[in-house]
Amino acid sequence: MSDGFLKAFAVRHFPWVLGLTFWARYALSSSFRHQFRSDITAYRKLRSEIGDNFRASAANKDADCALLFGFGRIGSCLLEKAMATGFELAGYFPVIVAPRFWYALKAYKLLGLRNVISTADYQTSLSDGKVDGILGQIETCADLLNFVDNGVKVGKYAASTSMRRLRKSGVLDLQDGETRQVVREQLKLSLEAAECGRQMFQRFNPKIMLMSDRGYSPYGELFDLCLQRGIPVVVLNASHRSGQVVFKSYGRHNQEDHFLALSDKTWDQLKKIPWTADRAKALQDEIFDTYEQGDWYSEVGTQTNTKIVDNARLSESLGLDPNKKTAVIFPHIFWDATFFWGKDLFQDYEEWFCEVIKLAASNEYLNWIIKIHPANTVKDHRDNVFGEHSEVLAIRKTLGELPDHIKLLPSATDISTYSVFDVADYCLTVRGTVGIEAACRGIRTLTAGTGRYDRQGFTTDSDTRGEYLMRLGSLDSIPPMSDAEIELARRYAYGTFLVRPTPLSSIDFEYGKDDKATLSTGMNCVNFDELRSAQDIVSMAVWLRSGDDDFCRWPQ
Repeated sequence: MSDGFLKAFAVRHFPWVLGLTFWARYALSSSFRHQFRSDITAYRKLRSEIGDNFRASAANKDADCALLFGFGRIGSCLLEKAMATGFELAGYFPVIVAPRFWYALKAYKLLGLRNVISTADYQTSLSDGKVDGILGQIETCADLLNFVDNGVKVGKYAASTSMRRLRKSGVLDLQDGETRQVVREQLKLSLEAAECGRQMFQRFNPKIMLMSDRGYSPYGELFDLCLQRGIPVVVLNASHRSGQVVFKSYGRHNQEDHFLALSDKTWDQLKKIPWTADRAKALQDEIFDTYEQGDWYSEVGTQTNTKIVDNARLSESLGLDPNKKTAVIFPHIFWDATFFWGKDLFQDYEEWFCEVIKLAASNEYLNWIIKIHPANTVKDHRDNVFGEHSEVLAIRKTLGELPDHIKLLPSATDISTYSVFDVADYCLTVRGTVGIEAACRGIRTLTAGTGRYDRQGFTTDSDTRGEYLMRLGSLDSIPPMSDAEIELARRYAYGTFLVRPTPLSSIDFEYGKDDKATLSTGMNCVNFDELRSAQDIVSMAVWLRSGDDDFCRWPQ
């Protein structure tokens, strides 16, 4: 009999144990008390808004199981109810996997989500001796990244989660005491997560899974286990504007693709549709309006409190030489999603950035702008971590002071990223969304990694780091984009920003313009029957049954 079974049995039959655990945390943790009080307020607000109108459920316990990862927070419960209803309509029996927060569980019941489990119910503790034995064989970050346990890339997920926790960029130094201790803890958790997943699969035999963040523990381990078994994983992410989400279904064939990458089927269809002036204008308006409203990727507050300025004013404020072309470097956040997608030409995002700025420093024939990722600011506030960003530290370590021909736009600048494209001739990124934005505006984009939009006919891609650095060394000799390349880029952008995103009509959700981009949600349906017949829910169910990789809204 497994530890997981015993834990699940205890939770179901002796719930008072949870009560003891709760009150111990309440007594000892001020942050837990603050969260609990916030949850009470949020739950009362939710109950006053929806009453008992959504306690109903159409779940068929004899249907195939769908495991849906939730957040265990009242703010996200409405979204999870909508997702569960879509899976029910598609013929699945949804089981929510979420942390056991007291009022979140009450909110789930209020919403008719009675089948809620926690990974803790199926967690098996790994002995310290076994963990130390494994870690003893791992001397370098490369060893860690390559460590696989029964087909699950636990080393990669432990490394990603360690980097996120430590906010350490570049290669993890396993000879450093603090780093090695955190890696040890995360490796233990990753191994336990993999075993937990096996226990859950044995108990529920799921036929599909839903999650949001497949690159960190415990989601990555469950993702791998699903793919091993041929179980599709649906990944849900926020879109570029509030009120919209993006779905992607994963299998072994596309496991390294970014969630915004277009599938071959989607891209083939986009290349075949007539490219009209109306579609070009719709794309232009979508991007401009979302930036102007400060809603562009508001999930992480990328354009909150920024403004669009004209290129003359921006050029003057940065001191750009009007006789030179301008290259813009868009670094990724070094410690976030570092090992998630595709293959990189460089060891990691920091190494790429450092190599690029070395070449930039030696090339005075161009203006250079470094645009620090704007999501740094919200992530700082969410994590309650402040100080210089890792990109700035990397600049100081690599170059000391920036030479006059390289300008820096910090994360918290009030200048909209939209304005930066007006002065750019070249865009440098590994695989960031900025590459799509730049290319559809006719800006030559050089990629340094796969898994997103590379090799689709509108970017300059390299097969080796040597080839990439050679191109970078003669950047000003690379010709401008052709009309055919620009059209391809616009078609791809149209697919990314107008076809793939799904507006949710059944619920409202938006991210605030506060320091943490706080999520707020509301129900647009009167009762469960109305929710079940809402167009967004019906469309989601149809897509789930289709087997397609991408959920798309094709123009009529």
